[in-house]
Amino acid sequence: MKKNLIKRVIVGVGVVVTTLSLGTFMGSSPVALAEDPDITETANEDTKTVLVNLFFQPVAGKAVKITSAFPEIDDSQFGKINMNDLLKVEFTGQFVEGKSPYDELSIILQYAGKSSERNQGIAQLVKIFQMEGFNDERLLAFATSQFDMGSQLIISNHLQGMTIDLAKTRTEANNQAVMSKLDSSDPDYDQAQYKAQDFYIYLKPQSVSSTVASQTSLTANQHATITVGQLVDATTFNAKATNSAGDTIPVTVDTSQANLKKPGTYSVTLKAENGESKTVTLTVQAAPSPVVPNQAVVYGLKKIYLYQKPTFKPHQRVAAYPKAKRTNRPMFKVIGYARSKSGLLRYQVKDAAGKTGYITAKSAFVAPVYYQKSVKKIKVLNKQGINRYQDLKLSKTGKHVKAGKTLKVVGLKHYHLTTRFELSNGQYISANKKLVVVVK
Repeated sequence: MKKNLIKRVIVGVGVVVTTLSLGTFMGSSPVALAEDPDITETANEDTKTVLVNLFFQPVAGKAVKITSAFPEIDDSQFGKINMNDLLKVEFTGQFVEGKSPYDELSIILQYAGKSSERNQGIAQLVKIFQMEGFNDERLLAFATSQFDMGSQLIISNHLQGMTIDLAKTRTEANNQAVMSKLDSSDPDYDQAQYKAQDFYIYLKPQSVSSTVASQTSLTANQHATITVGQLVDATTFNAKATNSAGDTIPVTVDTSQANLKKPGTYSVTLKAENGESKTVTLTVQAAPSPVVPNQAVVYGLKKIYLYQKPTFKPHQRVAAYPKAKRTNRPMFKVIGYARSKSGLLRYQVKDAAGKTGYITAKSAFVAPVYYQKSVKKIKVLNKQGINRYQDLKLSKTGKHVKAGKTLKVVGLKHYHLTTRFELSNGQYISANKKLVVVVK
């Protein structure tokens, strides 16, 4: 039972303890992350959770299987990303520049089972991690937990003395990520909405030399697409480089021939510290216009969260707004716009209580409070009824209309950032969706 538990919580492109990592960072149970419905709700706002079976495959012997759910995958990227793009979402901001989960796995493989060198292995892990908000003591505790859990997996599956076959694993990582949708009959349906193909991390004996691993390398996707204003770095092209010892080294991106503020297709040069370079193609696409104008009001259609930053992270939630009936839906005033690291549009908003932050701009989750098109009939929803007015400003009160009453509409008028329905008698009524509803 203990061995199976370890396999469930140790996740990653190497022996990276993803579930444990985020659990430690958030101060929550490490096993709960992949199955936490609250995390799944976040993924449903703008992203999908994808299930991946990871295998550590030695040259000889049975592969070690680990099943993990990877949240925060933008479903608009399905069919465009490779396996490395899918898996790397979990590790953004976890490693110092030039280091990756491959380096973590290599260190743990090197020192696993060597009790006299345990502290040395942990010290090597401390050097490659960077965790926002962690002091030296907390970073050491994090590295220690990573090392001990990873070592236990390696030892229990007799993988000591192995190292990563970088050439074969990189080939595997560059394969396109093929998604298949899960349905309610699938045993994994409670963990994820989609499932990707199996991913293999190939291992080989440390004593066996590899011609490819002993040579310098620079690999990258030949093409990438960004939105106007997005930053470009090595991860944009999934660029990786190694030195003659097979260690990961930084890759820089020369965008001097590209205009990141203007749509178009440009040539970009990738350069590694090993002296290798590669010319790739970058497409800059126009950013879609915001759905609603600045200072307009929107409301939530489903359960949504208010976040501190435009790249949504569960621990940065400011407030939660449950799904509610139309008349009780939470309203937000749009005060600005931003984009996540992957380019998703966010509304910067202020809620009714004065709290500010960012919410999703997806139409499935938020919509303008005021109708934007004319209709033929409306019905009063507000329990207290609603007033007719003789002017667009709604300052000259006319007859009061009770809840449930149906009214004929002859037009729609704009007043600043709101709208009014023009009635057949020449008077006006608010086009607020919380007060009235369109009927046939």
